[in-house]
This record gives sequence, C-alpha cells and structure tokens, in this order.
Amino acid sequence: MKRAPSKRILKAIPAYDKTVAGIEVLRRIGLNKIRDKCRHFNDWITHLEQI
Repeated sequence: MKRAPSKRILKAIPAYDKTVAGIEVLRRIGLNKIRDKCRHFNDWITHLEQI
C-alpha cells in the first residue's frame, strides 16, 4: 500500500510540519507553478474560485 507523501516525509524528517512547510513551499514556488504541476490541485483551486 502506498502511503501519503506527508507520511513518507515524516518518516524521513520527524520534525516535518505539513502546515508550516506547505505555506513555505507556496511562498518559494508560487501558486501558478504549483497549479501548473498538479492538475488535481489546480482543479480544486479552480472550483474554489468559482464558488
């Protein structure tokens, strides 16, 4: 069974905090690049924008 990415990261880096790291990744990479690379994330954000 494949584990969620955050669970695999936690195994390698026990101090990993998904909430803090997610915000920092967004700041460094940018929302548009994340949307370009992850179709599911883009679909989710598009749905939120239409609400």
